Amino acid sequence: VGLAVSLVAAAPEKVWYCQKNLKPPQPDTRLYDDGGNCVWLDETAQLDAIQARLGTAAGAKPFARVPPGNVHLPDHLATLNFGHDDAAEPDRSALHMPTIRPNLLTLVALETRAQRAFLARLAPPS
Repeated sequence: VGLAVSLVAAAPEKVWYCQKNLKPPQPDTRLYDDGGNCVWLDETAQLDAIQARLGTAAGAKPFARVPPGNVHLPDHLATLNFGHDDAAEPDRSALHMPTIRPNLLTLVALETRAQRAFLARLAPPS
């Protein structure tokens, strides 16, 4: 069983980004629309959009949410043994491996070519 934790703001927050062709740090905290370097980021809405998209996948479970101010895992998660195999759970990766195998082999070949091309550029001319 694996556990992923994402700290998500409960309210929209103003986030600083550097505009194109500007190097940090930039002191301008106005919004992008006003020529500044900030945007409003609503992480809760983004998390809801991710959950909605994952909800269309077979077997997707809803995200467990911990209310603000409560840093304890929900009881149904606290009892799980994270980082260890659950013998009662079938190996799901084996179920989809035949589907992704051709793409995986293509990615391996591309990665090998990319690394060889990079190393060839580092090698001194012979």
